[in-house]
Amino acid sequence: RRELCSTLSNLGLYYSQKGRLQEAIATLEECLVDQRSFLPQNHPDVGSTLWNLGRAYQKGKNITRATELFQECLSVRENSLPATHPHVIAVLNALACIAYDQEKYYESLQMWRRLHDSLTQTSQTEELAAVCHNMGACYAKLSNFDAAEEALTQSLRMNTALYAKGDTRIAMTEQVLHQTRQLKFGH
Repeated sequence: RRELCSTLSNLGLYYSQKGRLQEAIATLEECLVDQRSFLPQNHPDVGSTLWNLGRAYQKGKNITRATELFQECLSVRENSLPATHPHVIAVLNALACIAYDQEKYYESLQMWRRLHDSLTQTSQTEELAAVCHNMGACYAKLSNFDAAEEALTQSLRMNTALYAKGDTRIAMTEQVLHQTRQLKFGH
């Protein structure tokens, strides 16, 4: 039975990657039902299926369902993995991005702060730089330009150390920092 679920999960992921979202969702839903019949609620395989299913719904623009699945996935992963694990970080970041896209800036900022706190305990500098960038953009949306400038400057410093001059991550952060400073000083 476990091998069947593994096959269904892989097939659902394949369908999702190929853009065959209806088939992906149907296959992953079947996999999830099967997994829940014989695995503990917080089993990592259940978390992976919830993640893959959420991503398929997200690709299909069903953000409400994707958010529900990501929240359930986060609960599973937080109960089975440390807060600094890349799988926990990925889900929390996905939820923060969805909240930001829905203009729920306080909610997204709260999640990115959690990510920032977790990532500062690790050597995941690339992810920390991205979170600082996202926090800066969010602070700017909330008109907290000093906090935005601080977060974006931190992101730029990390990105400059990580990537070659001209890298898009550096350019994007420089652009948002420039826009933030213009807003801050009323230009």
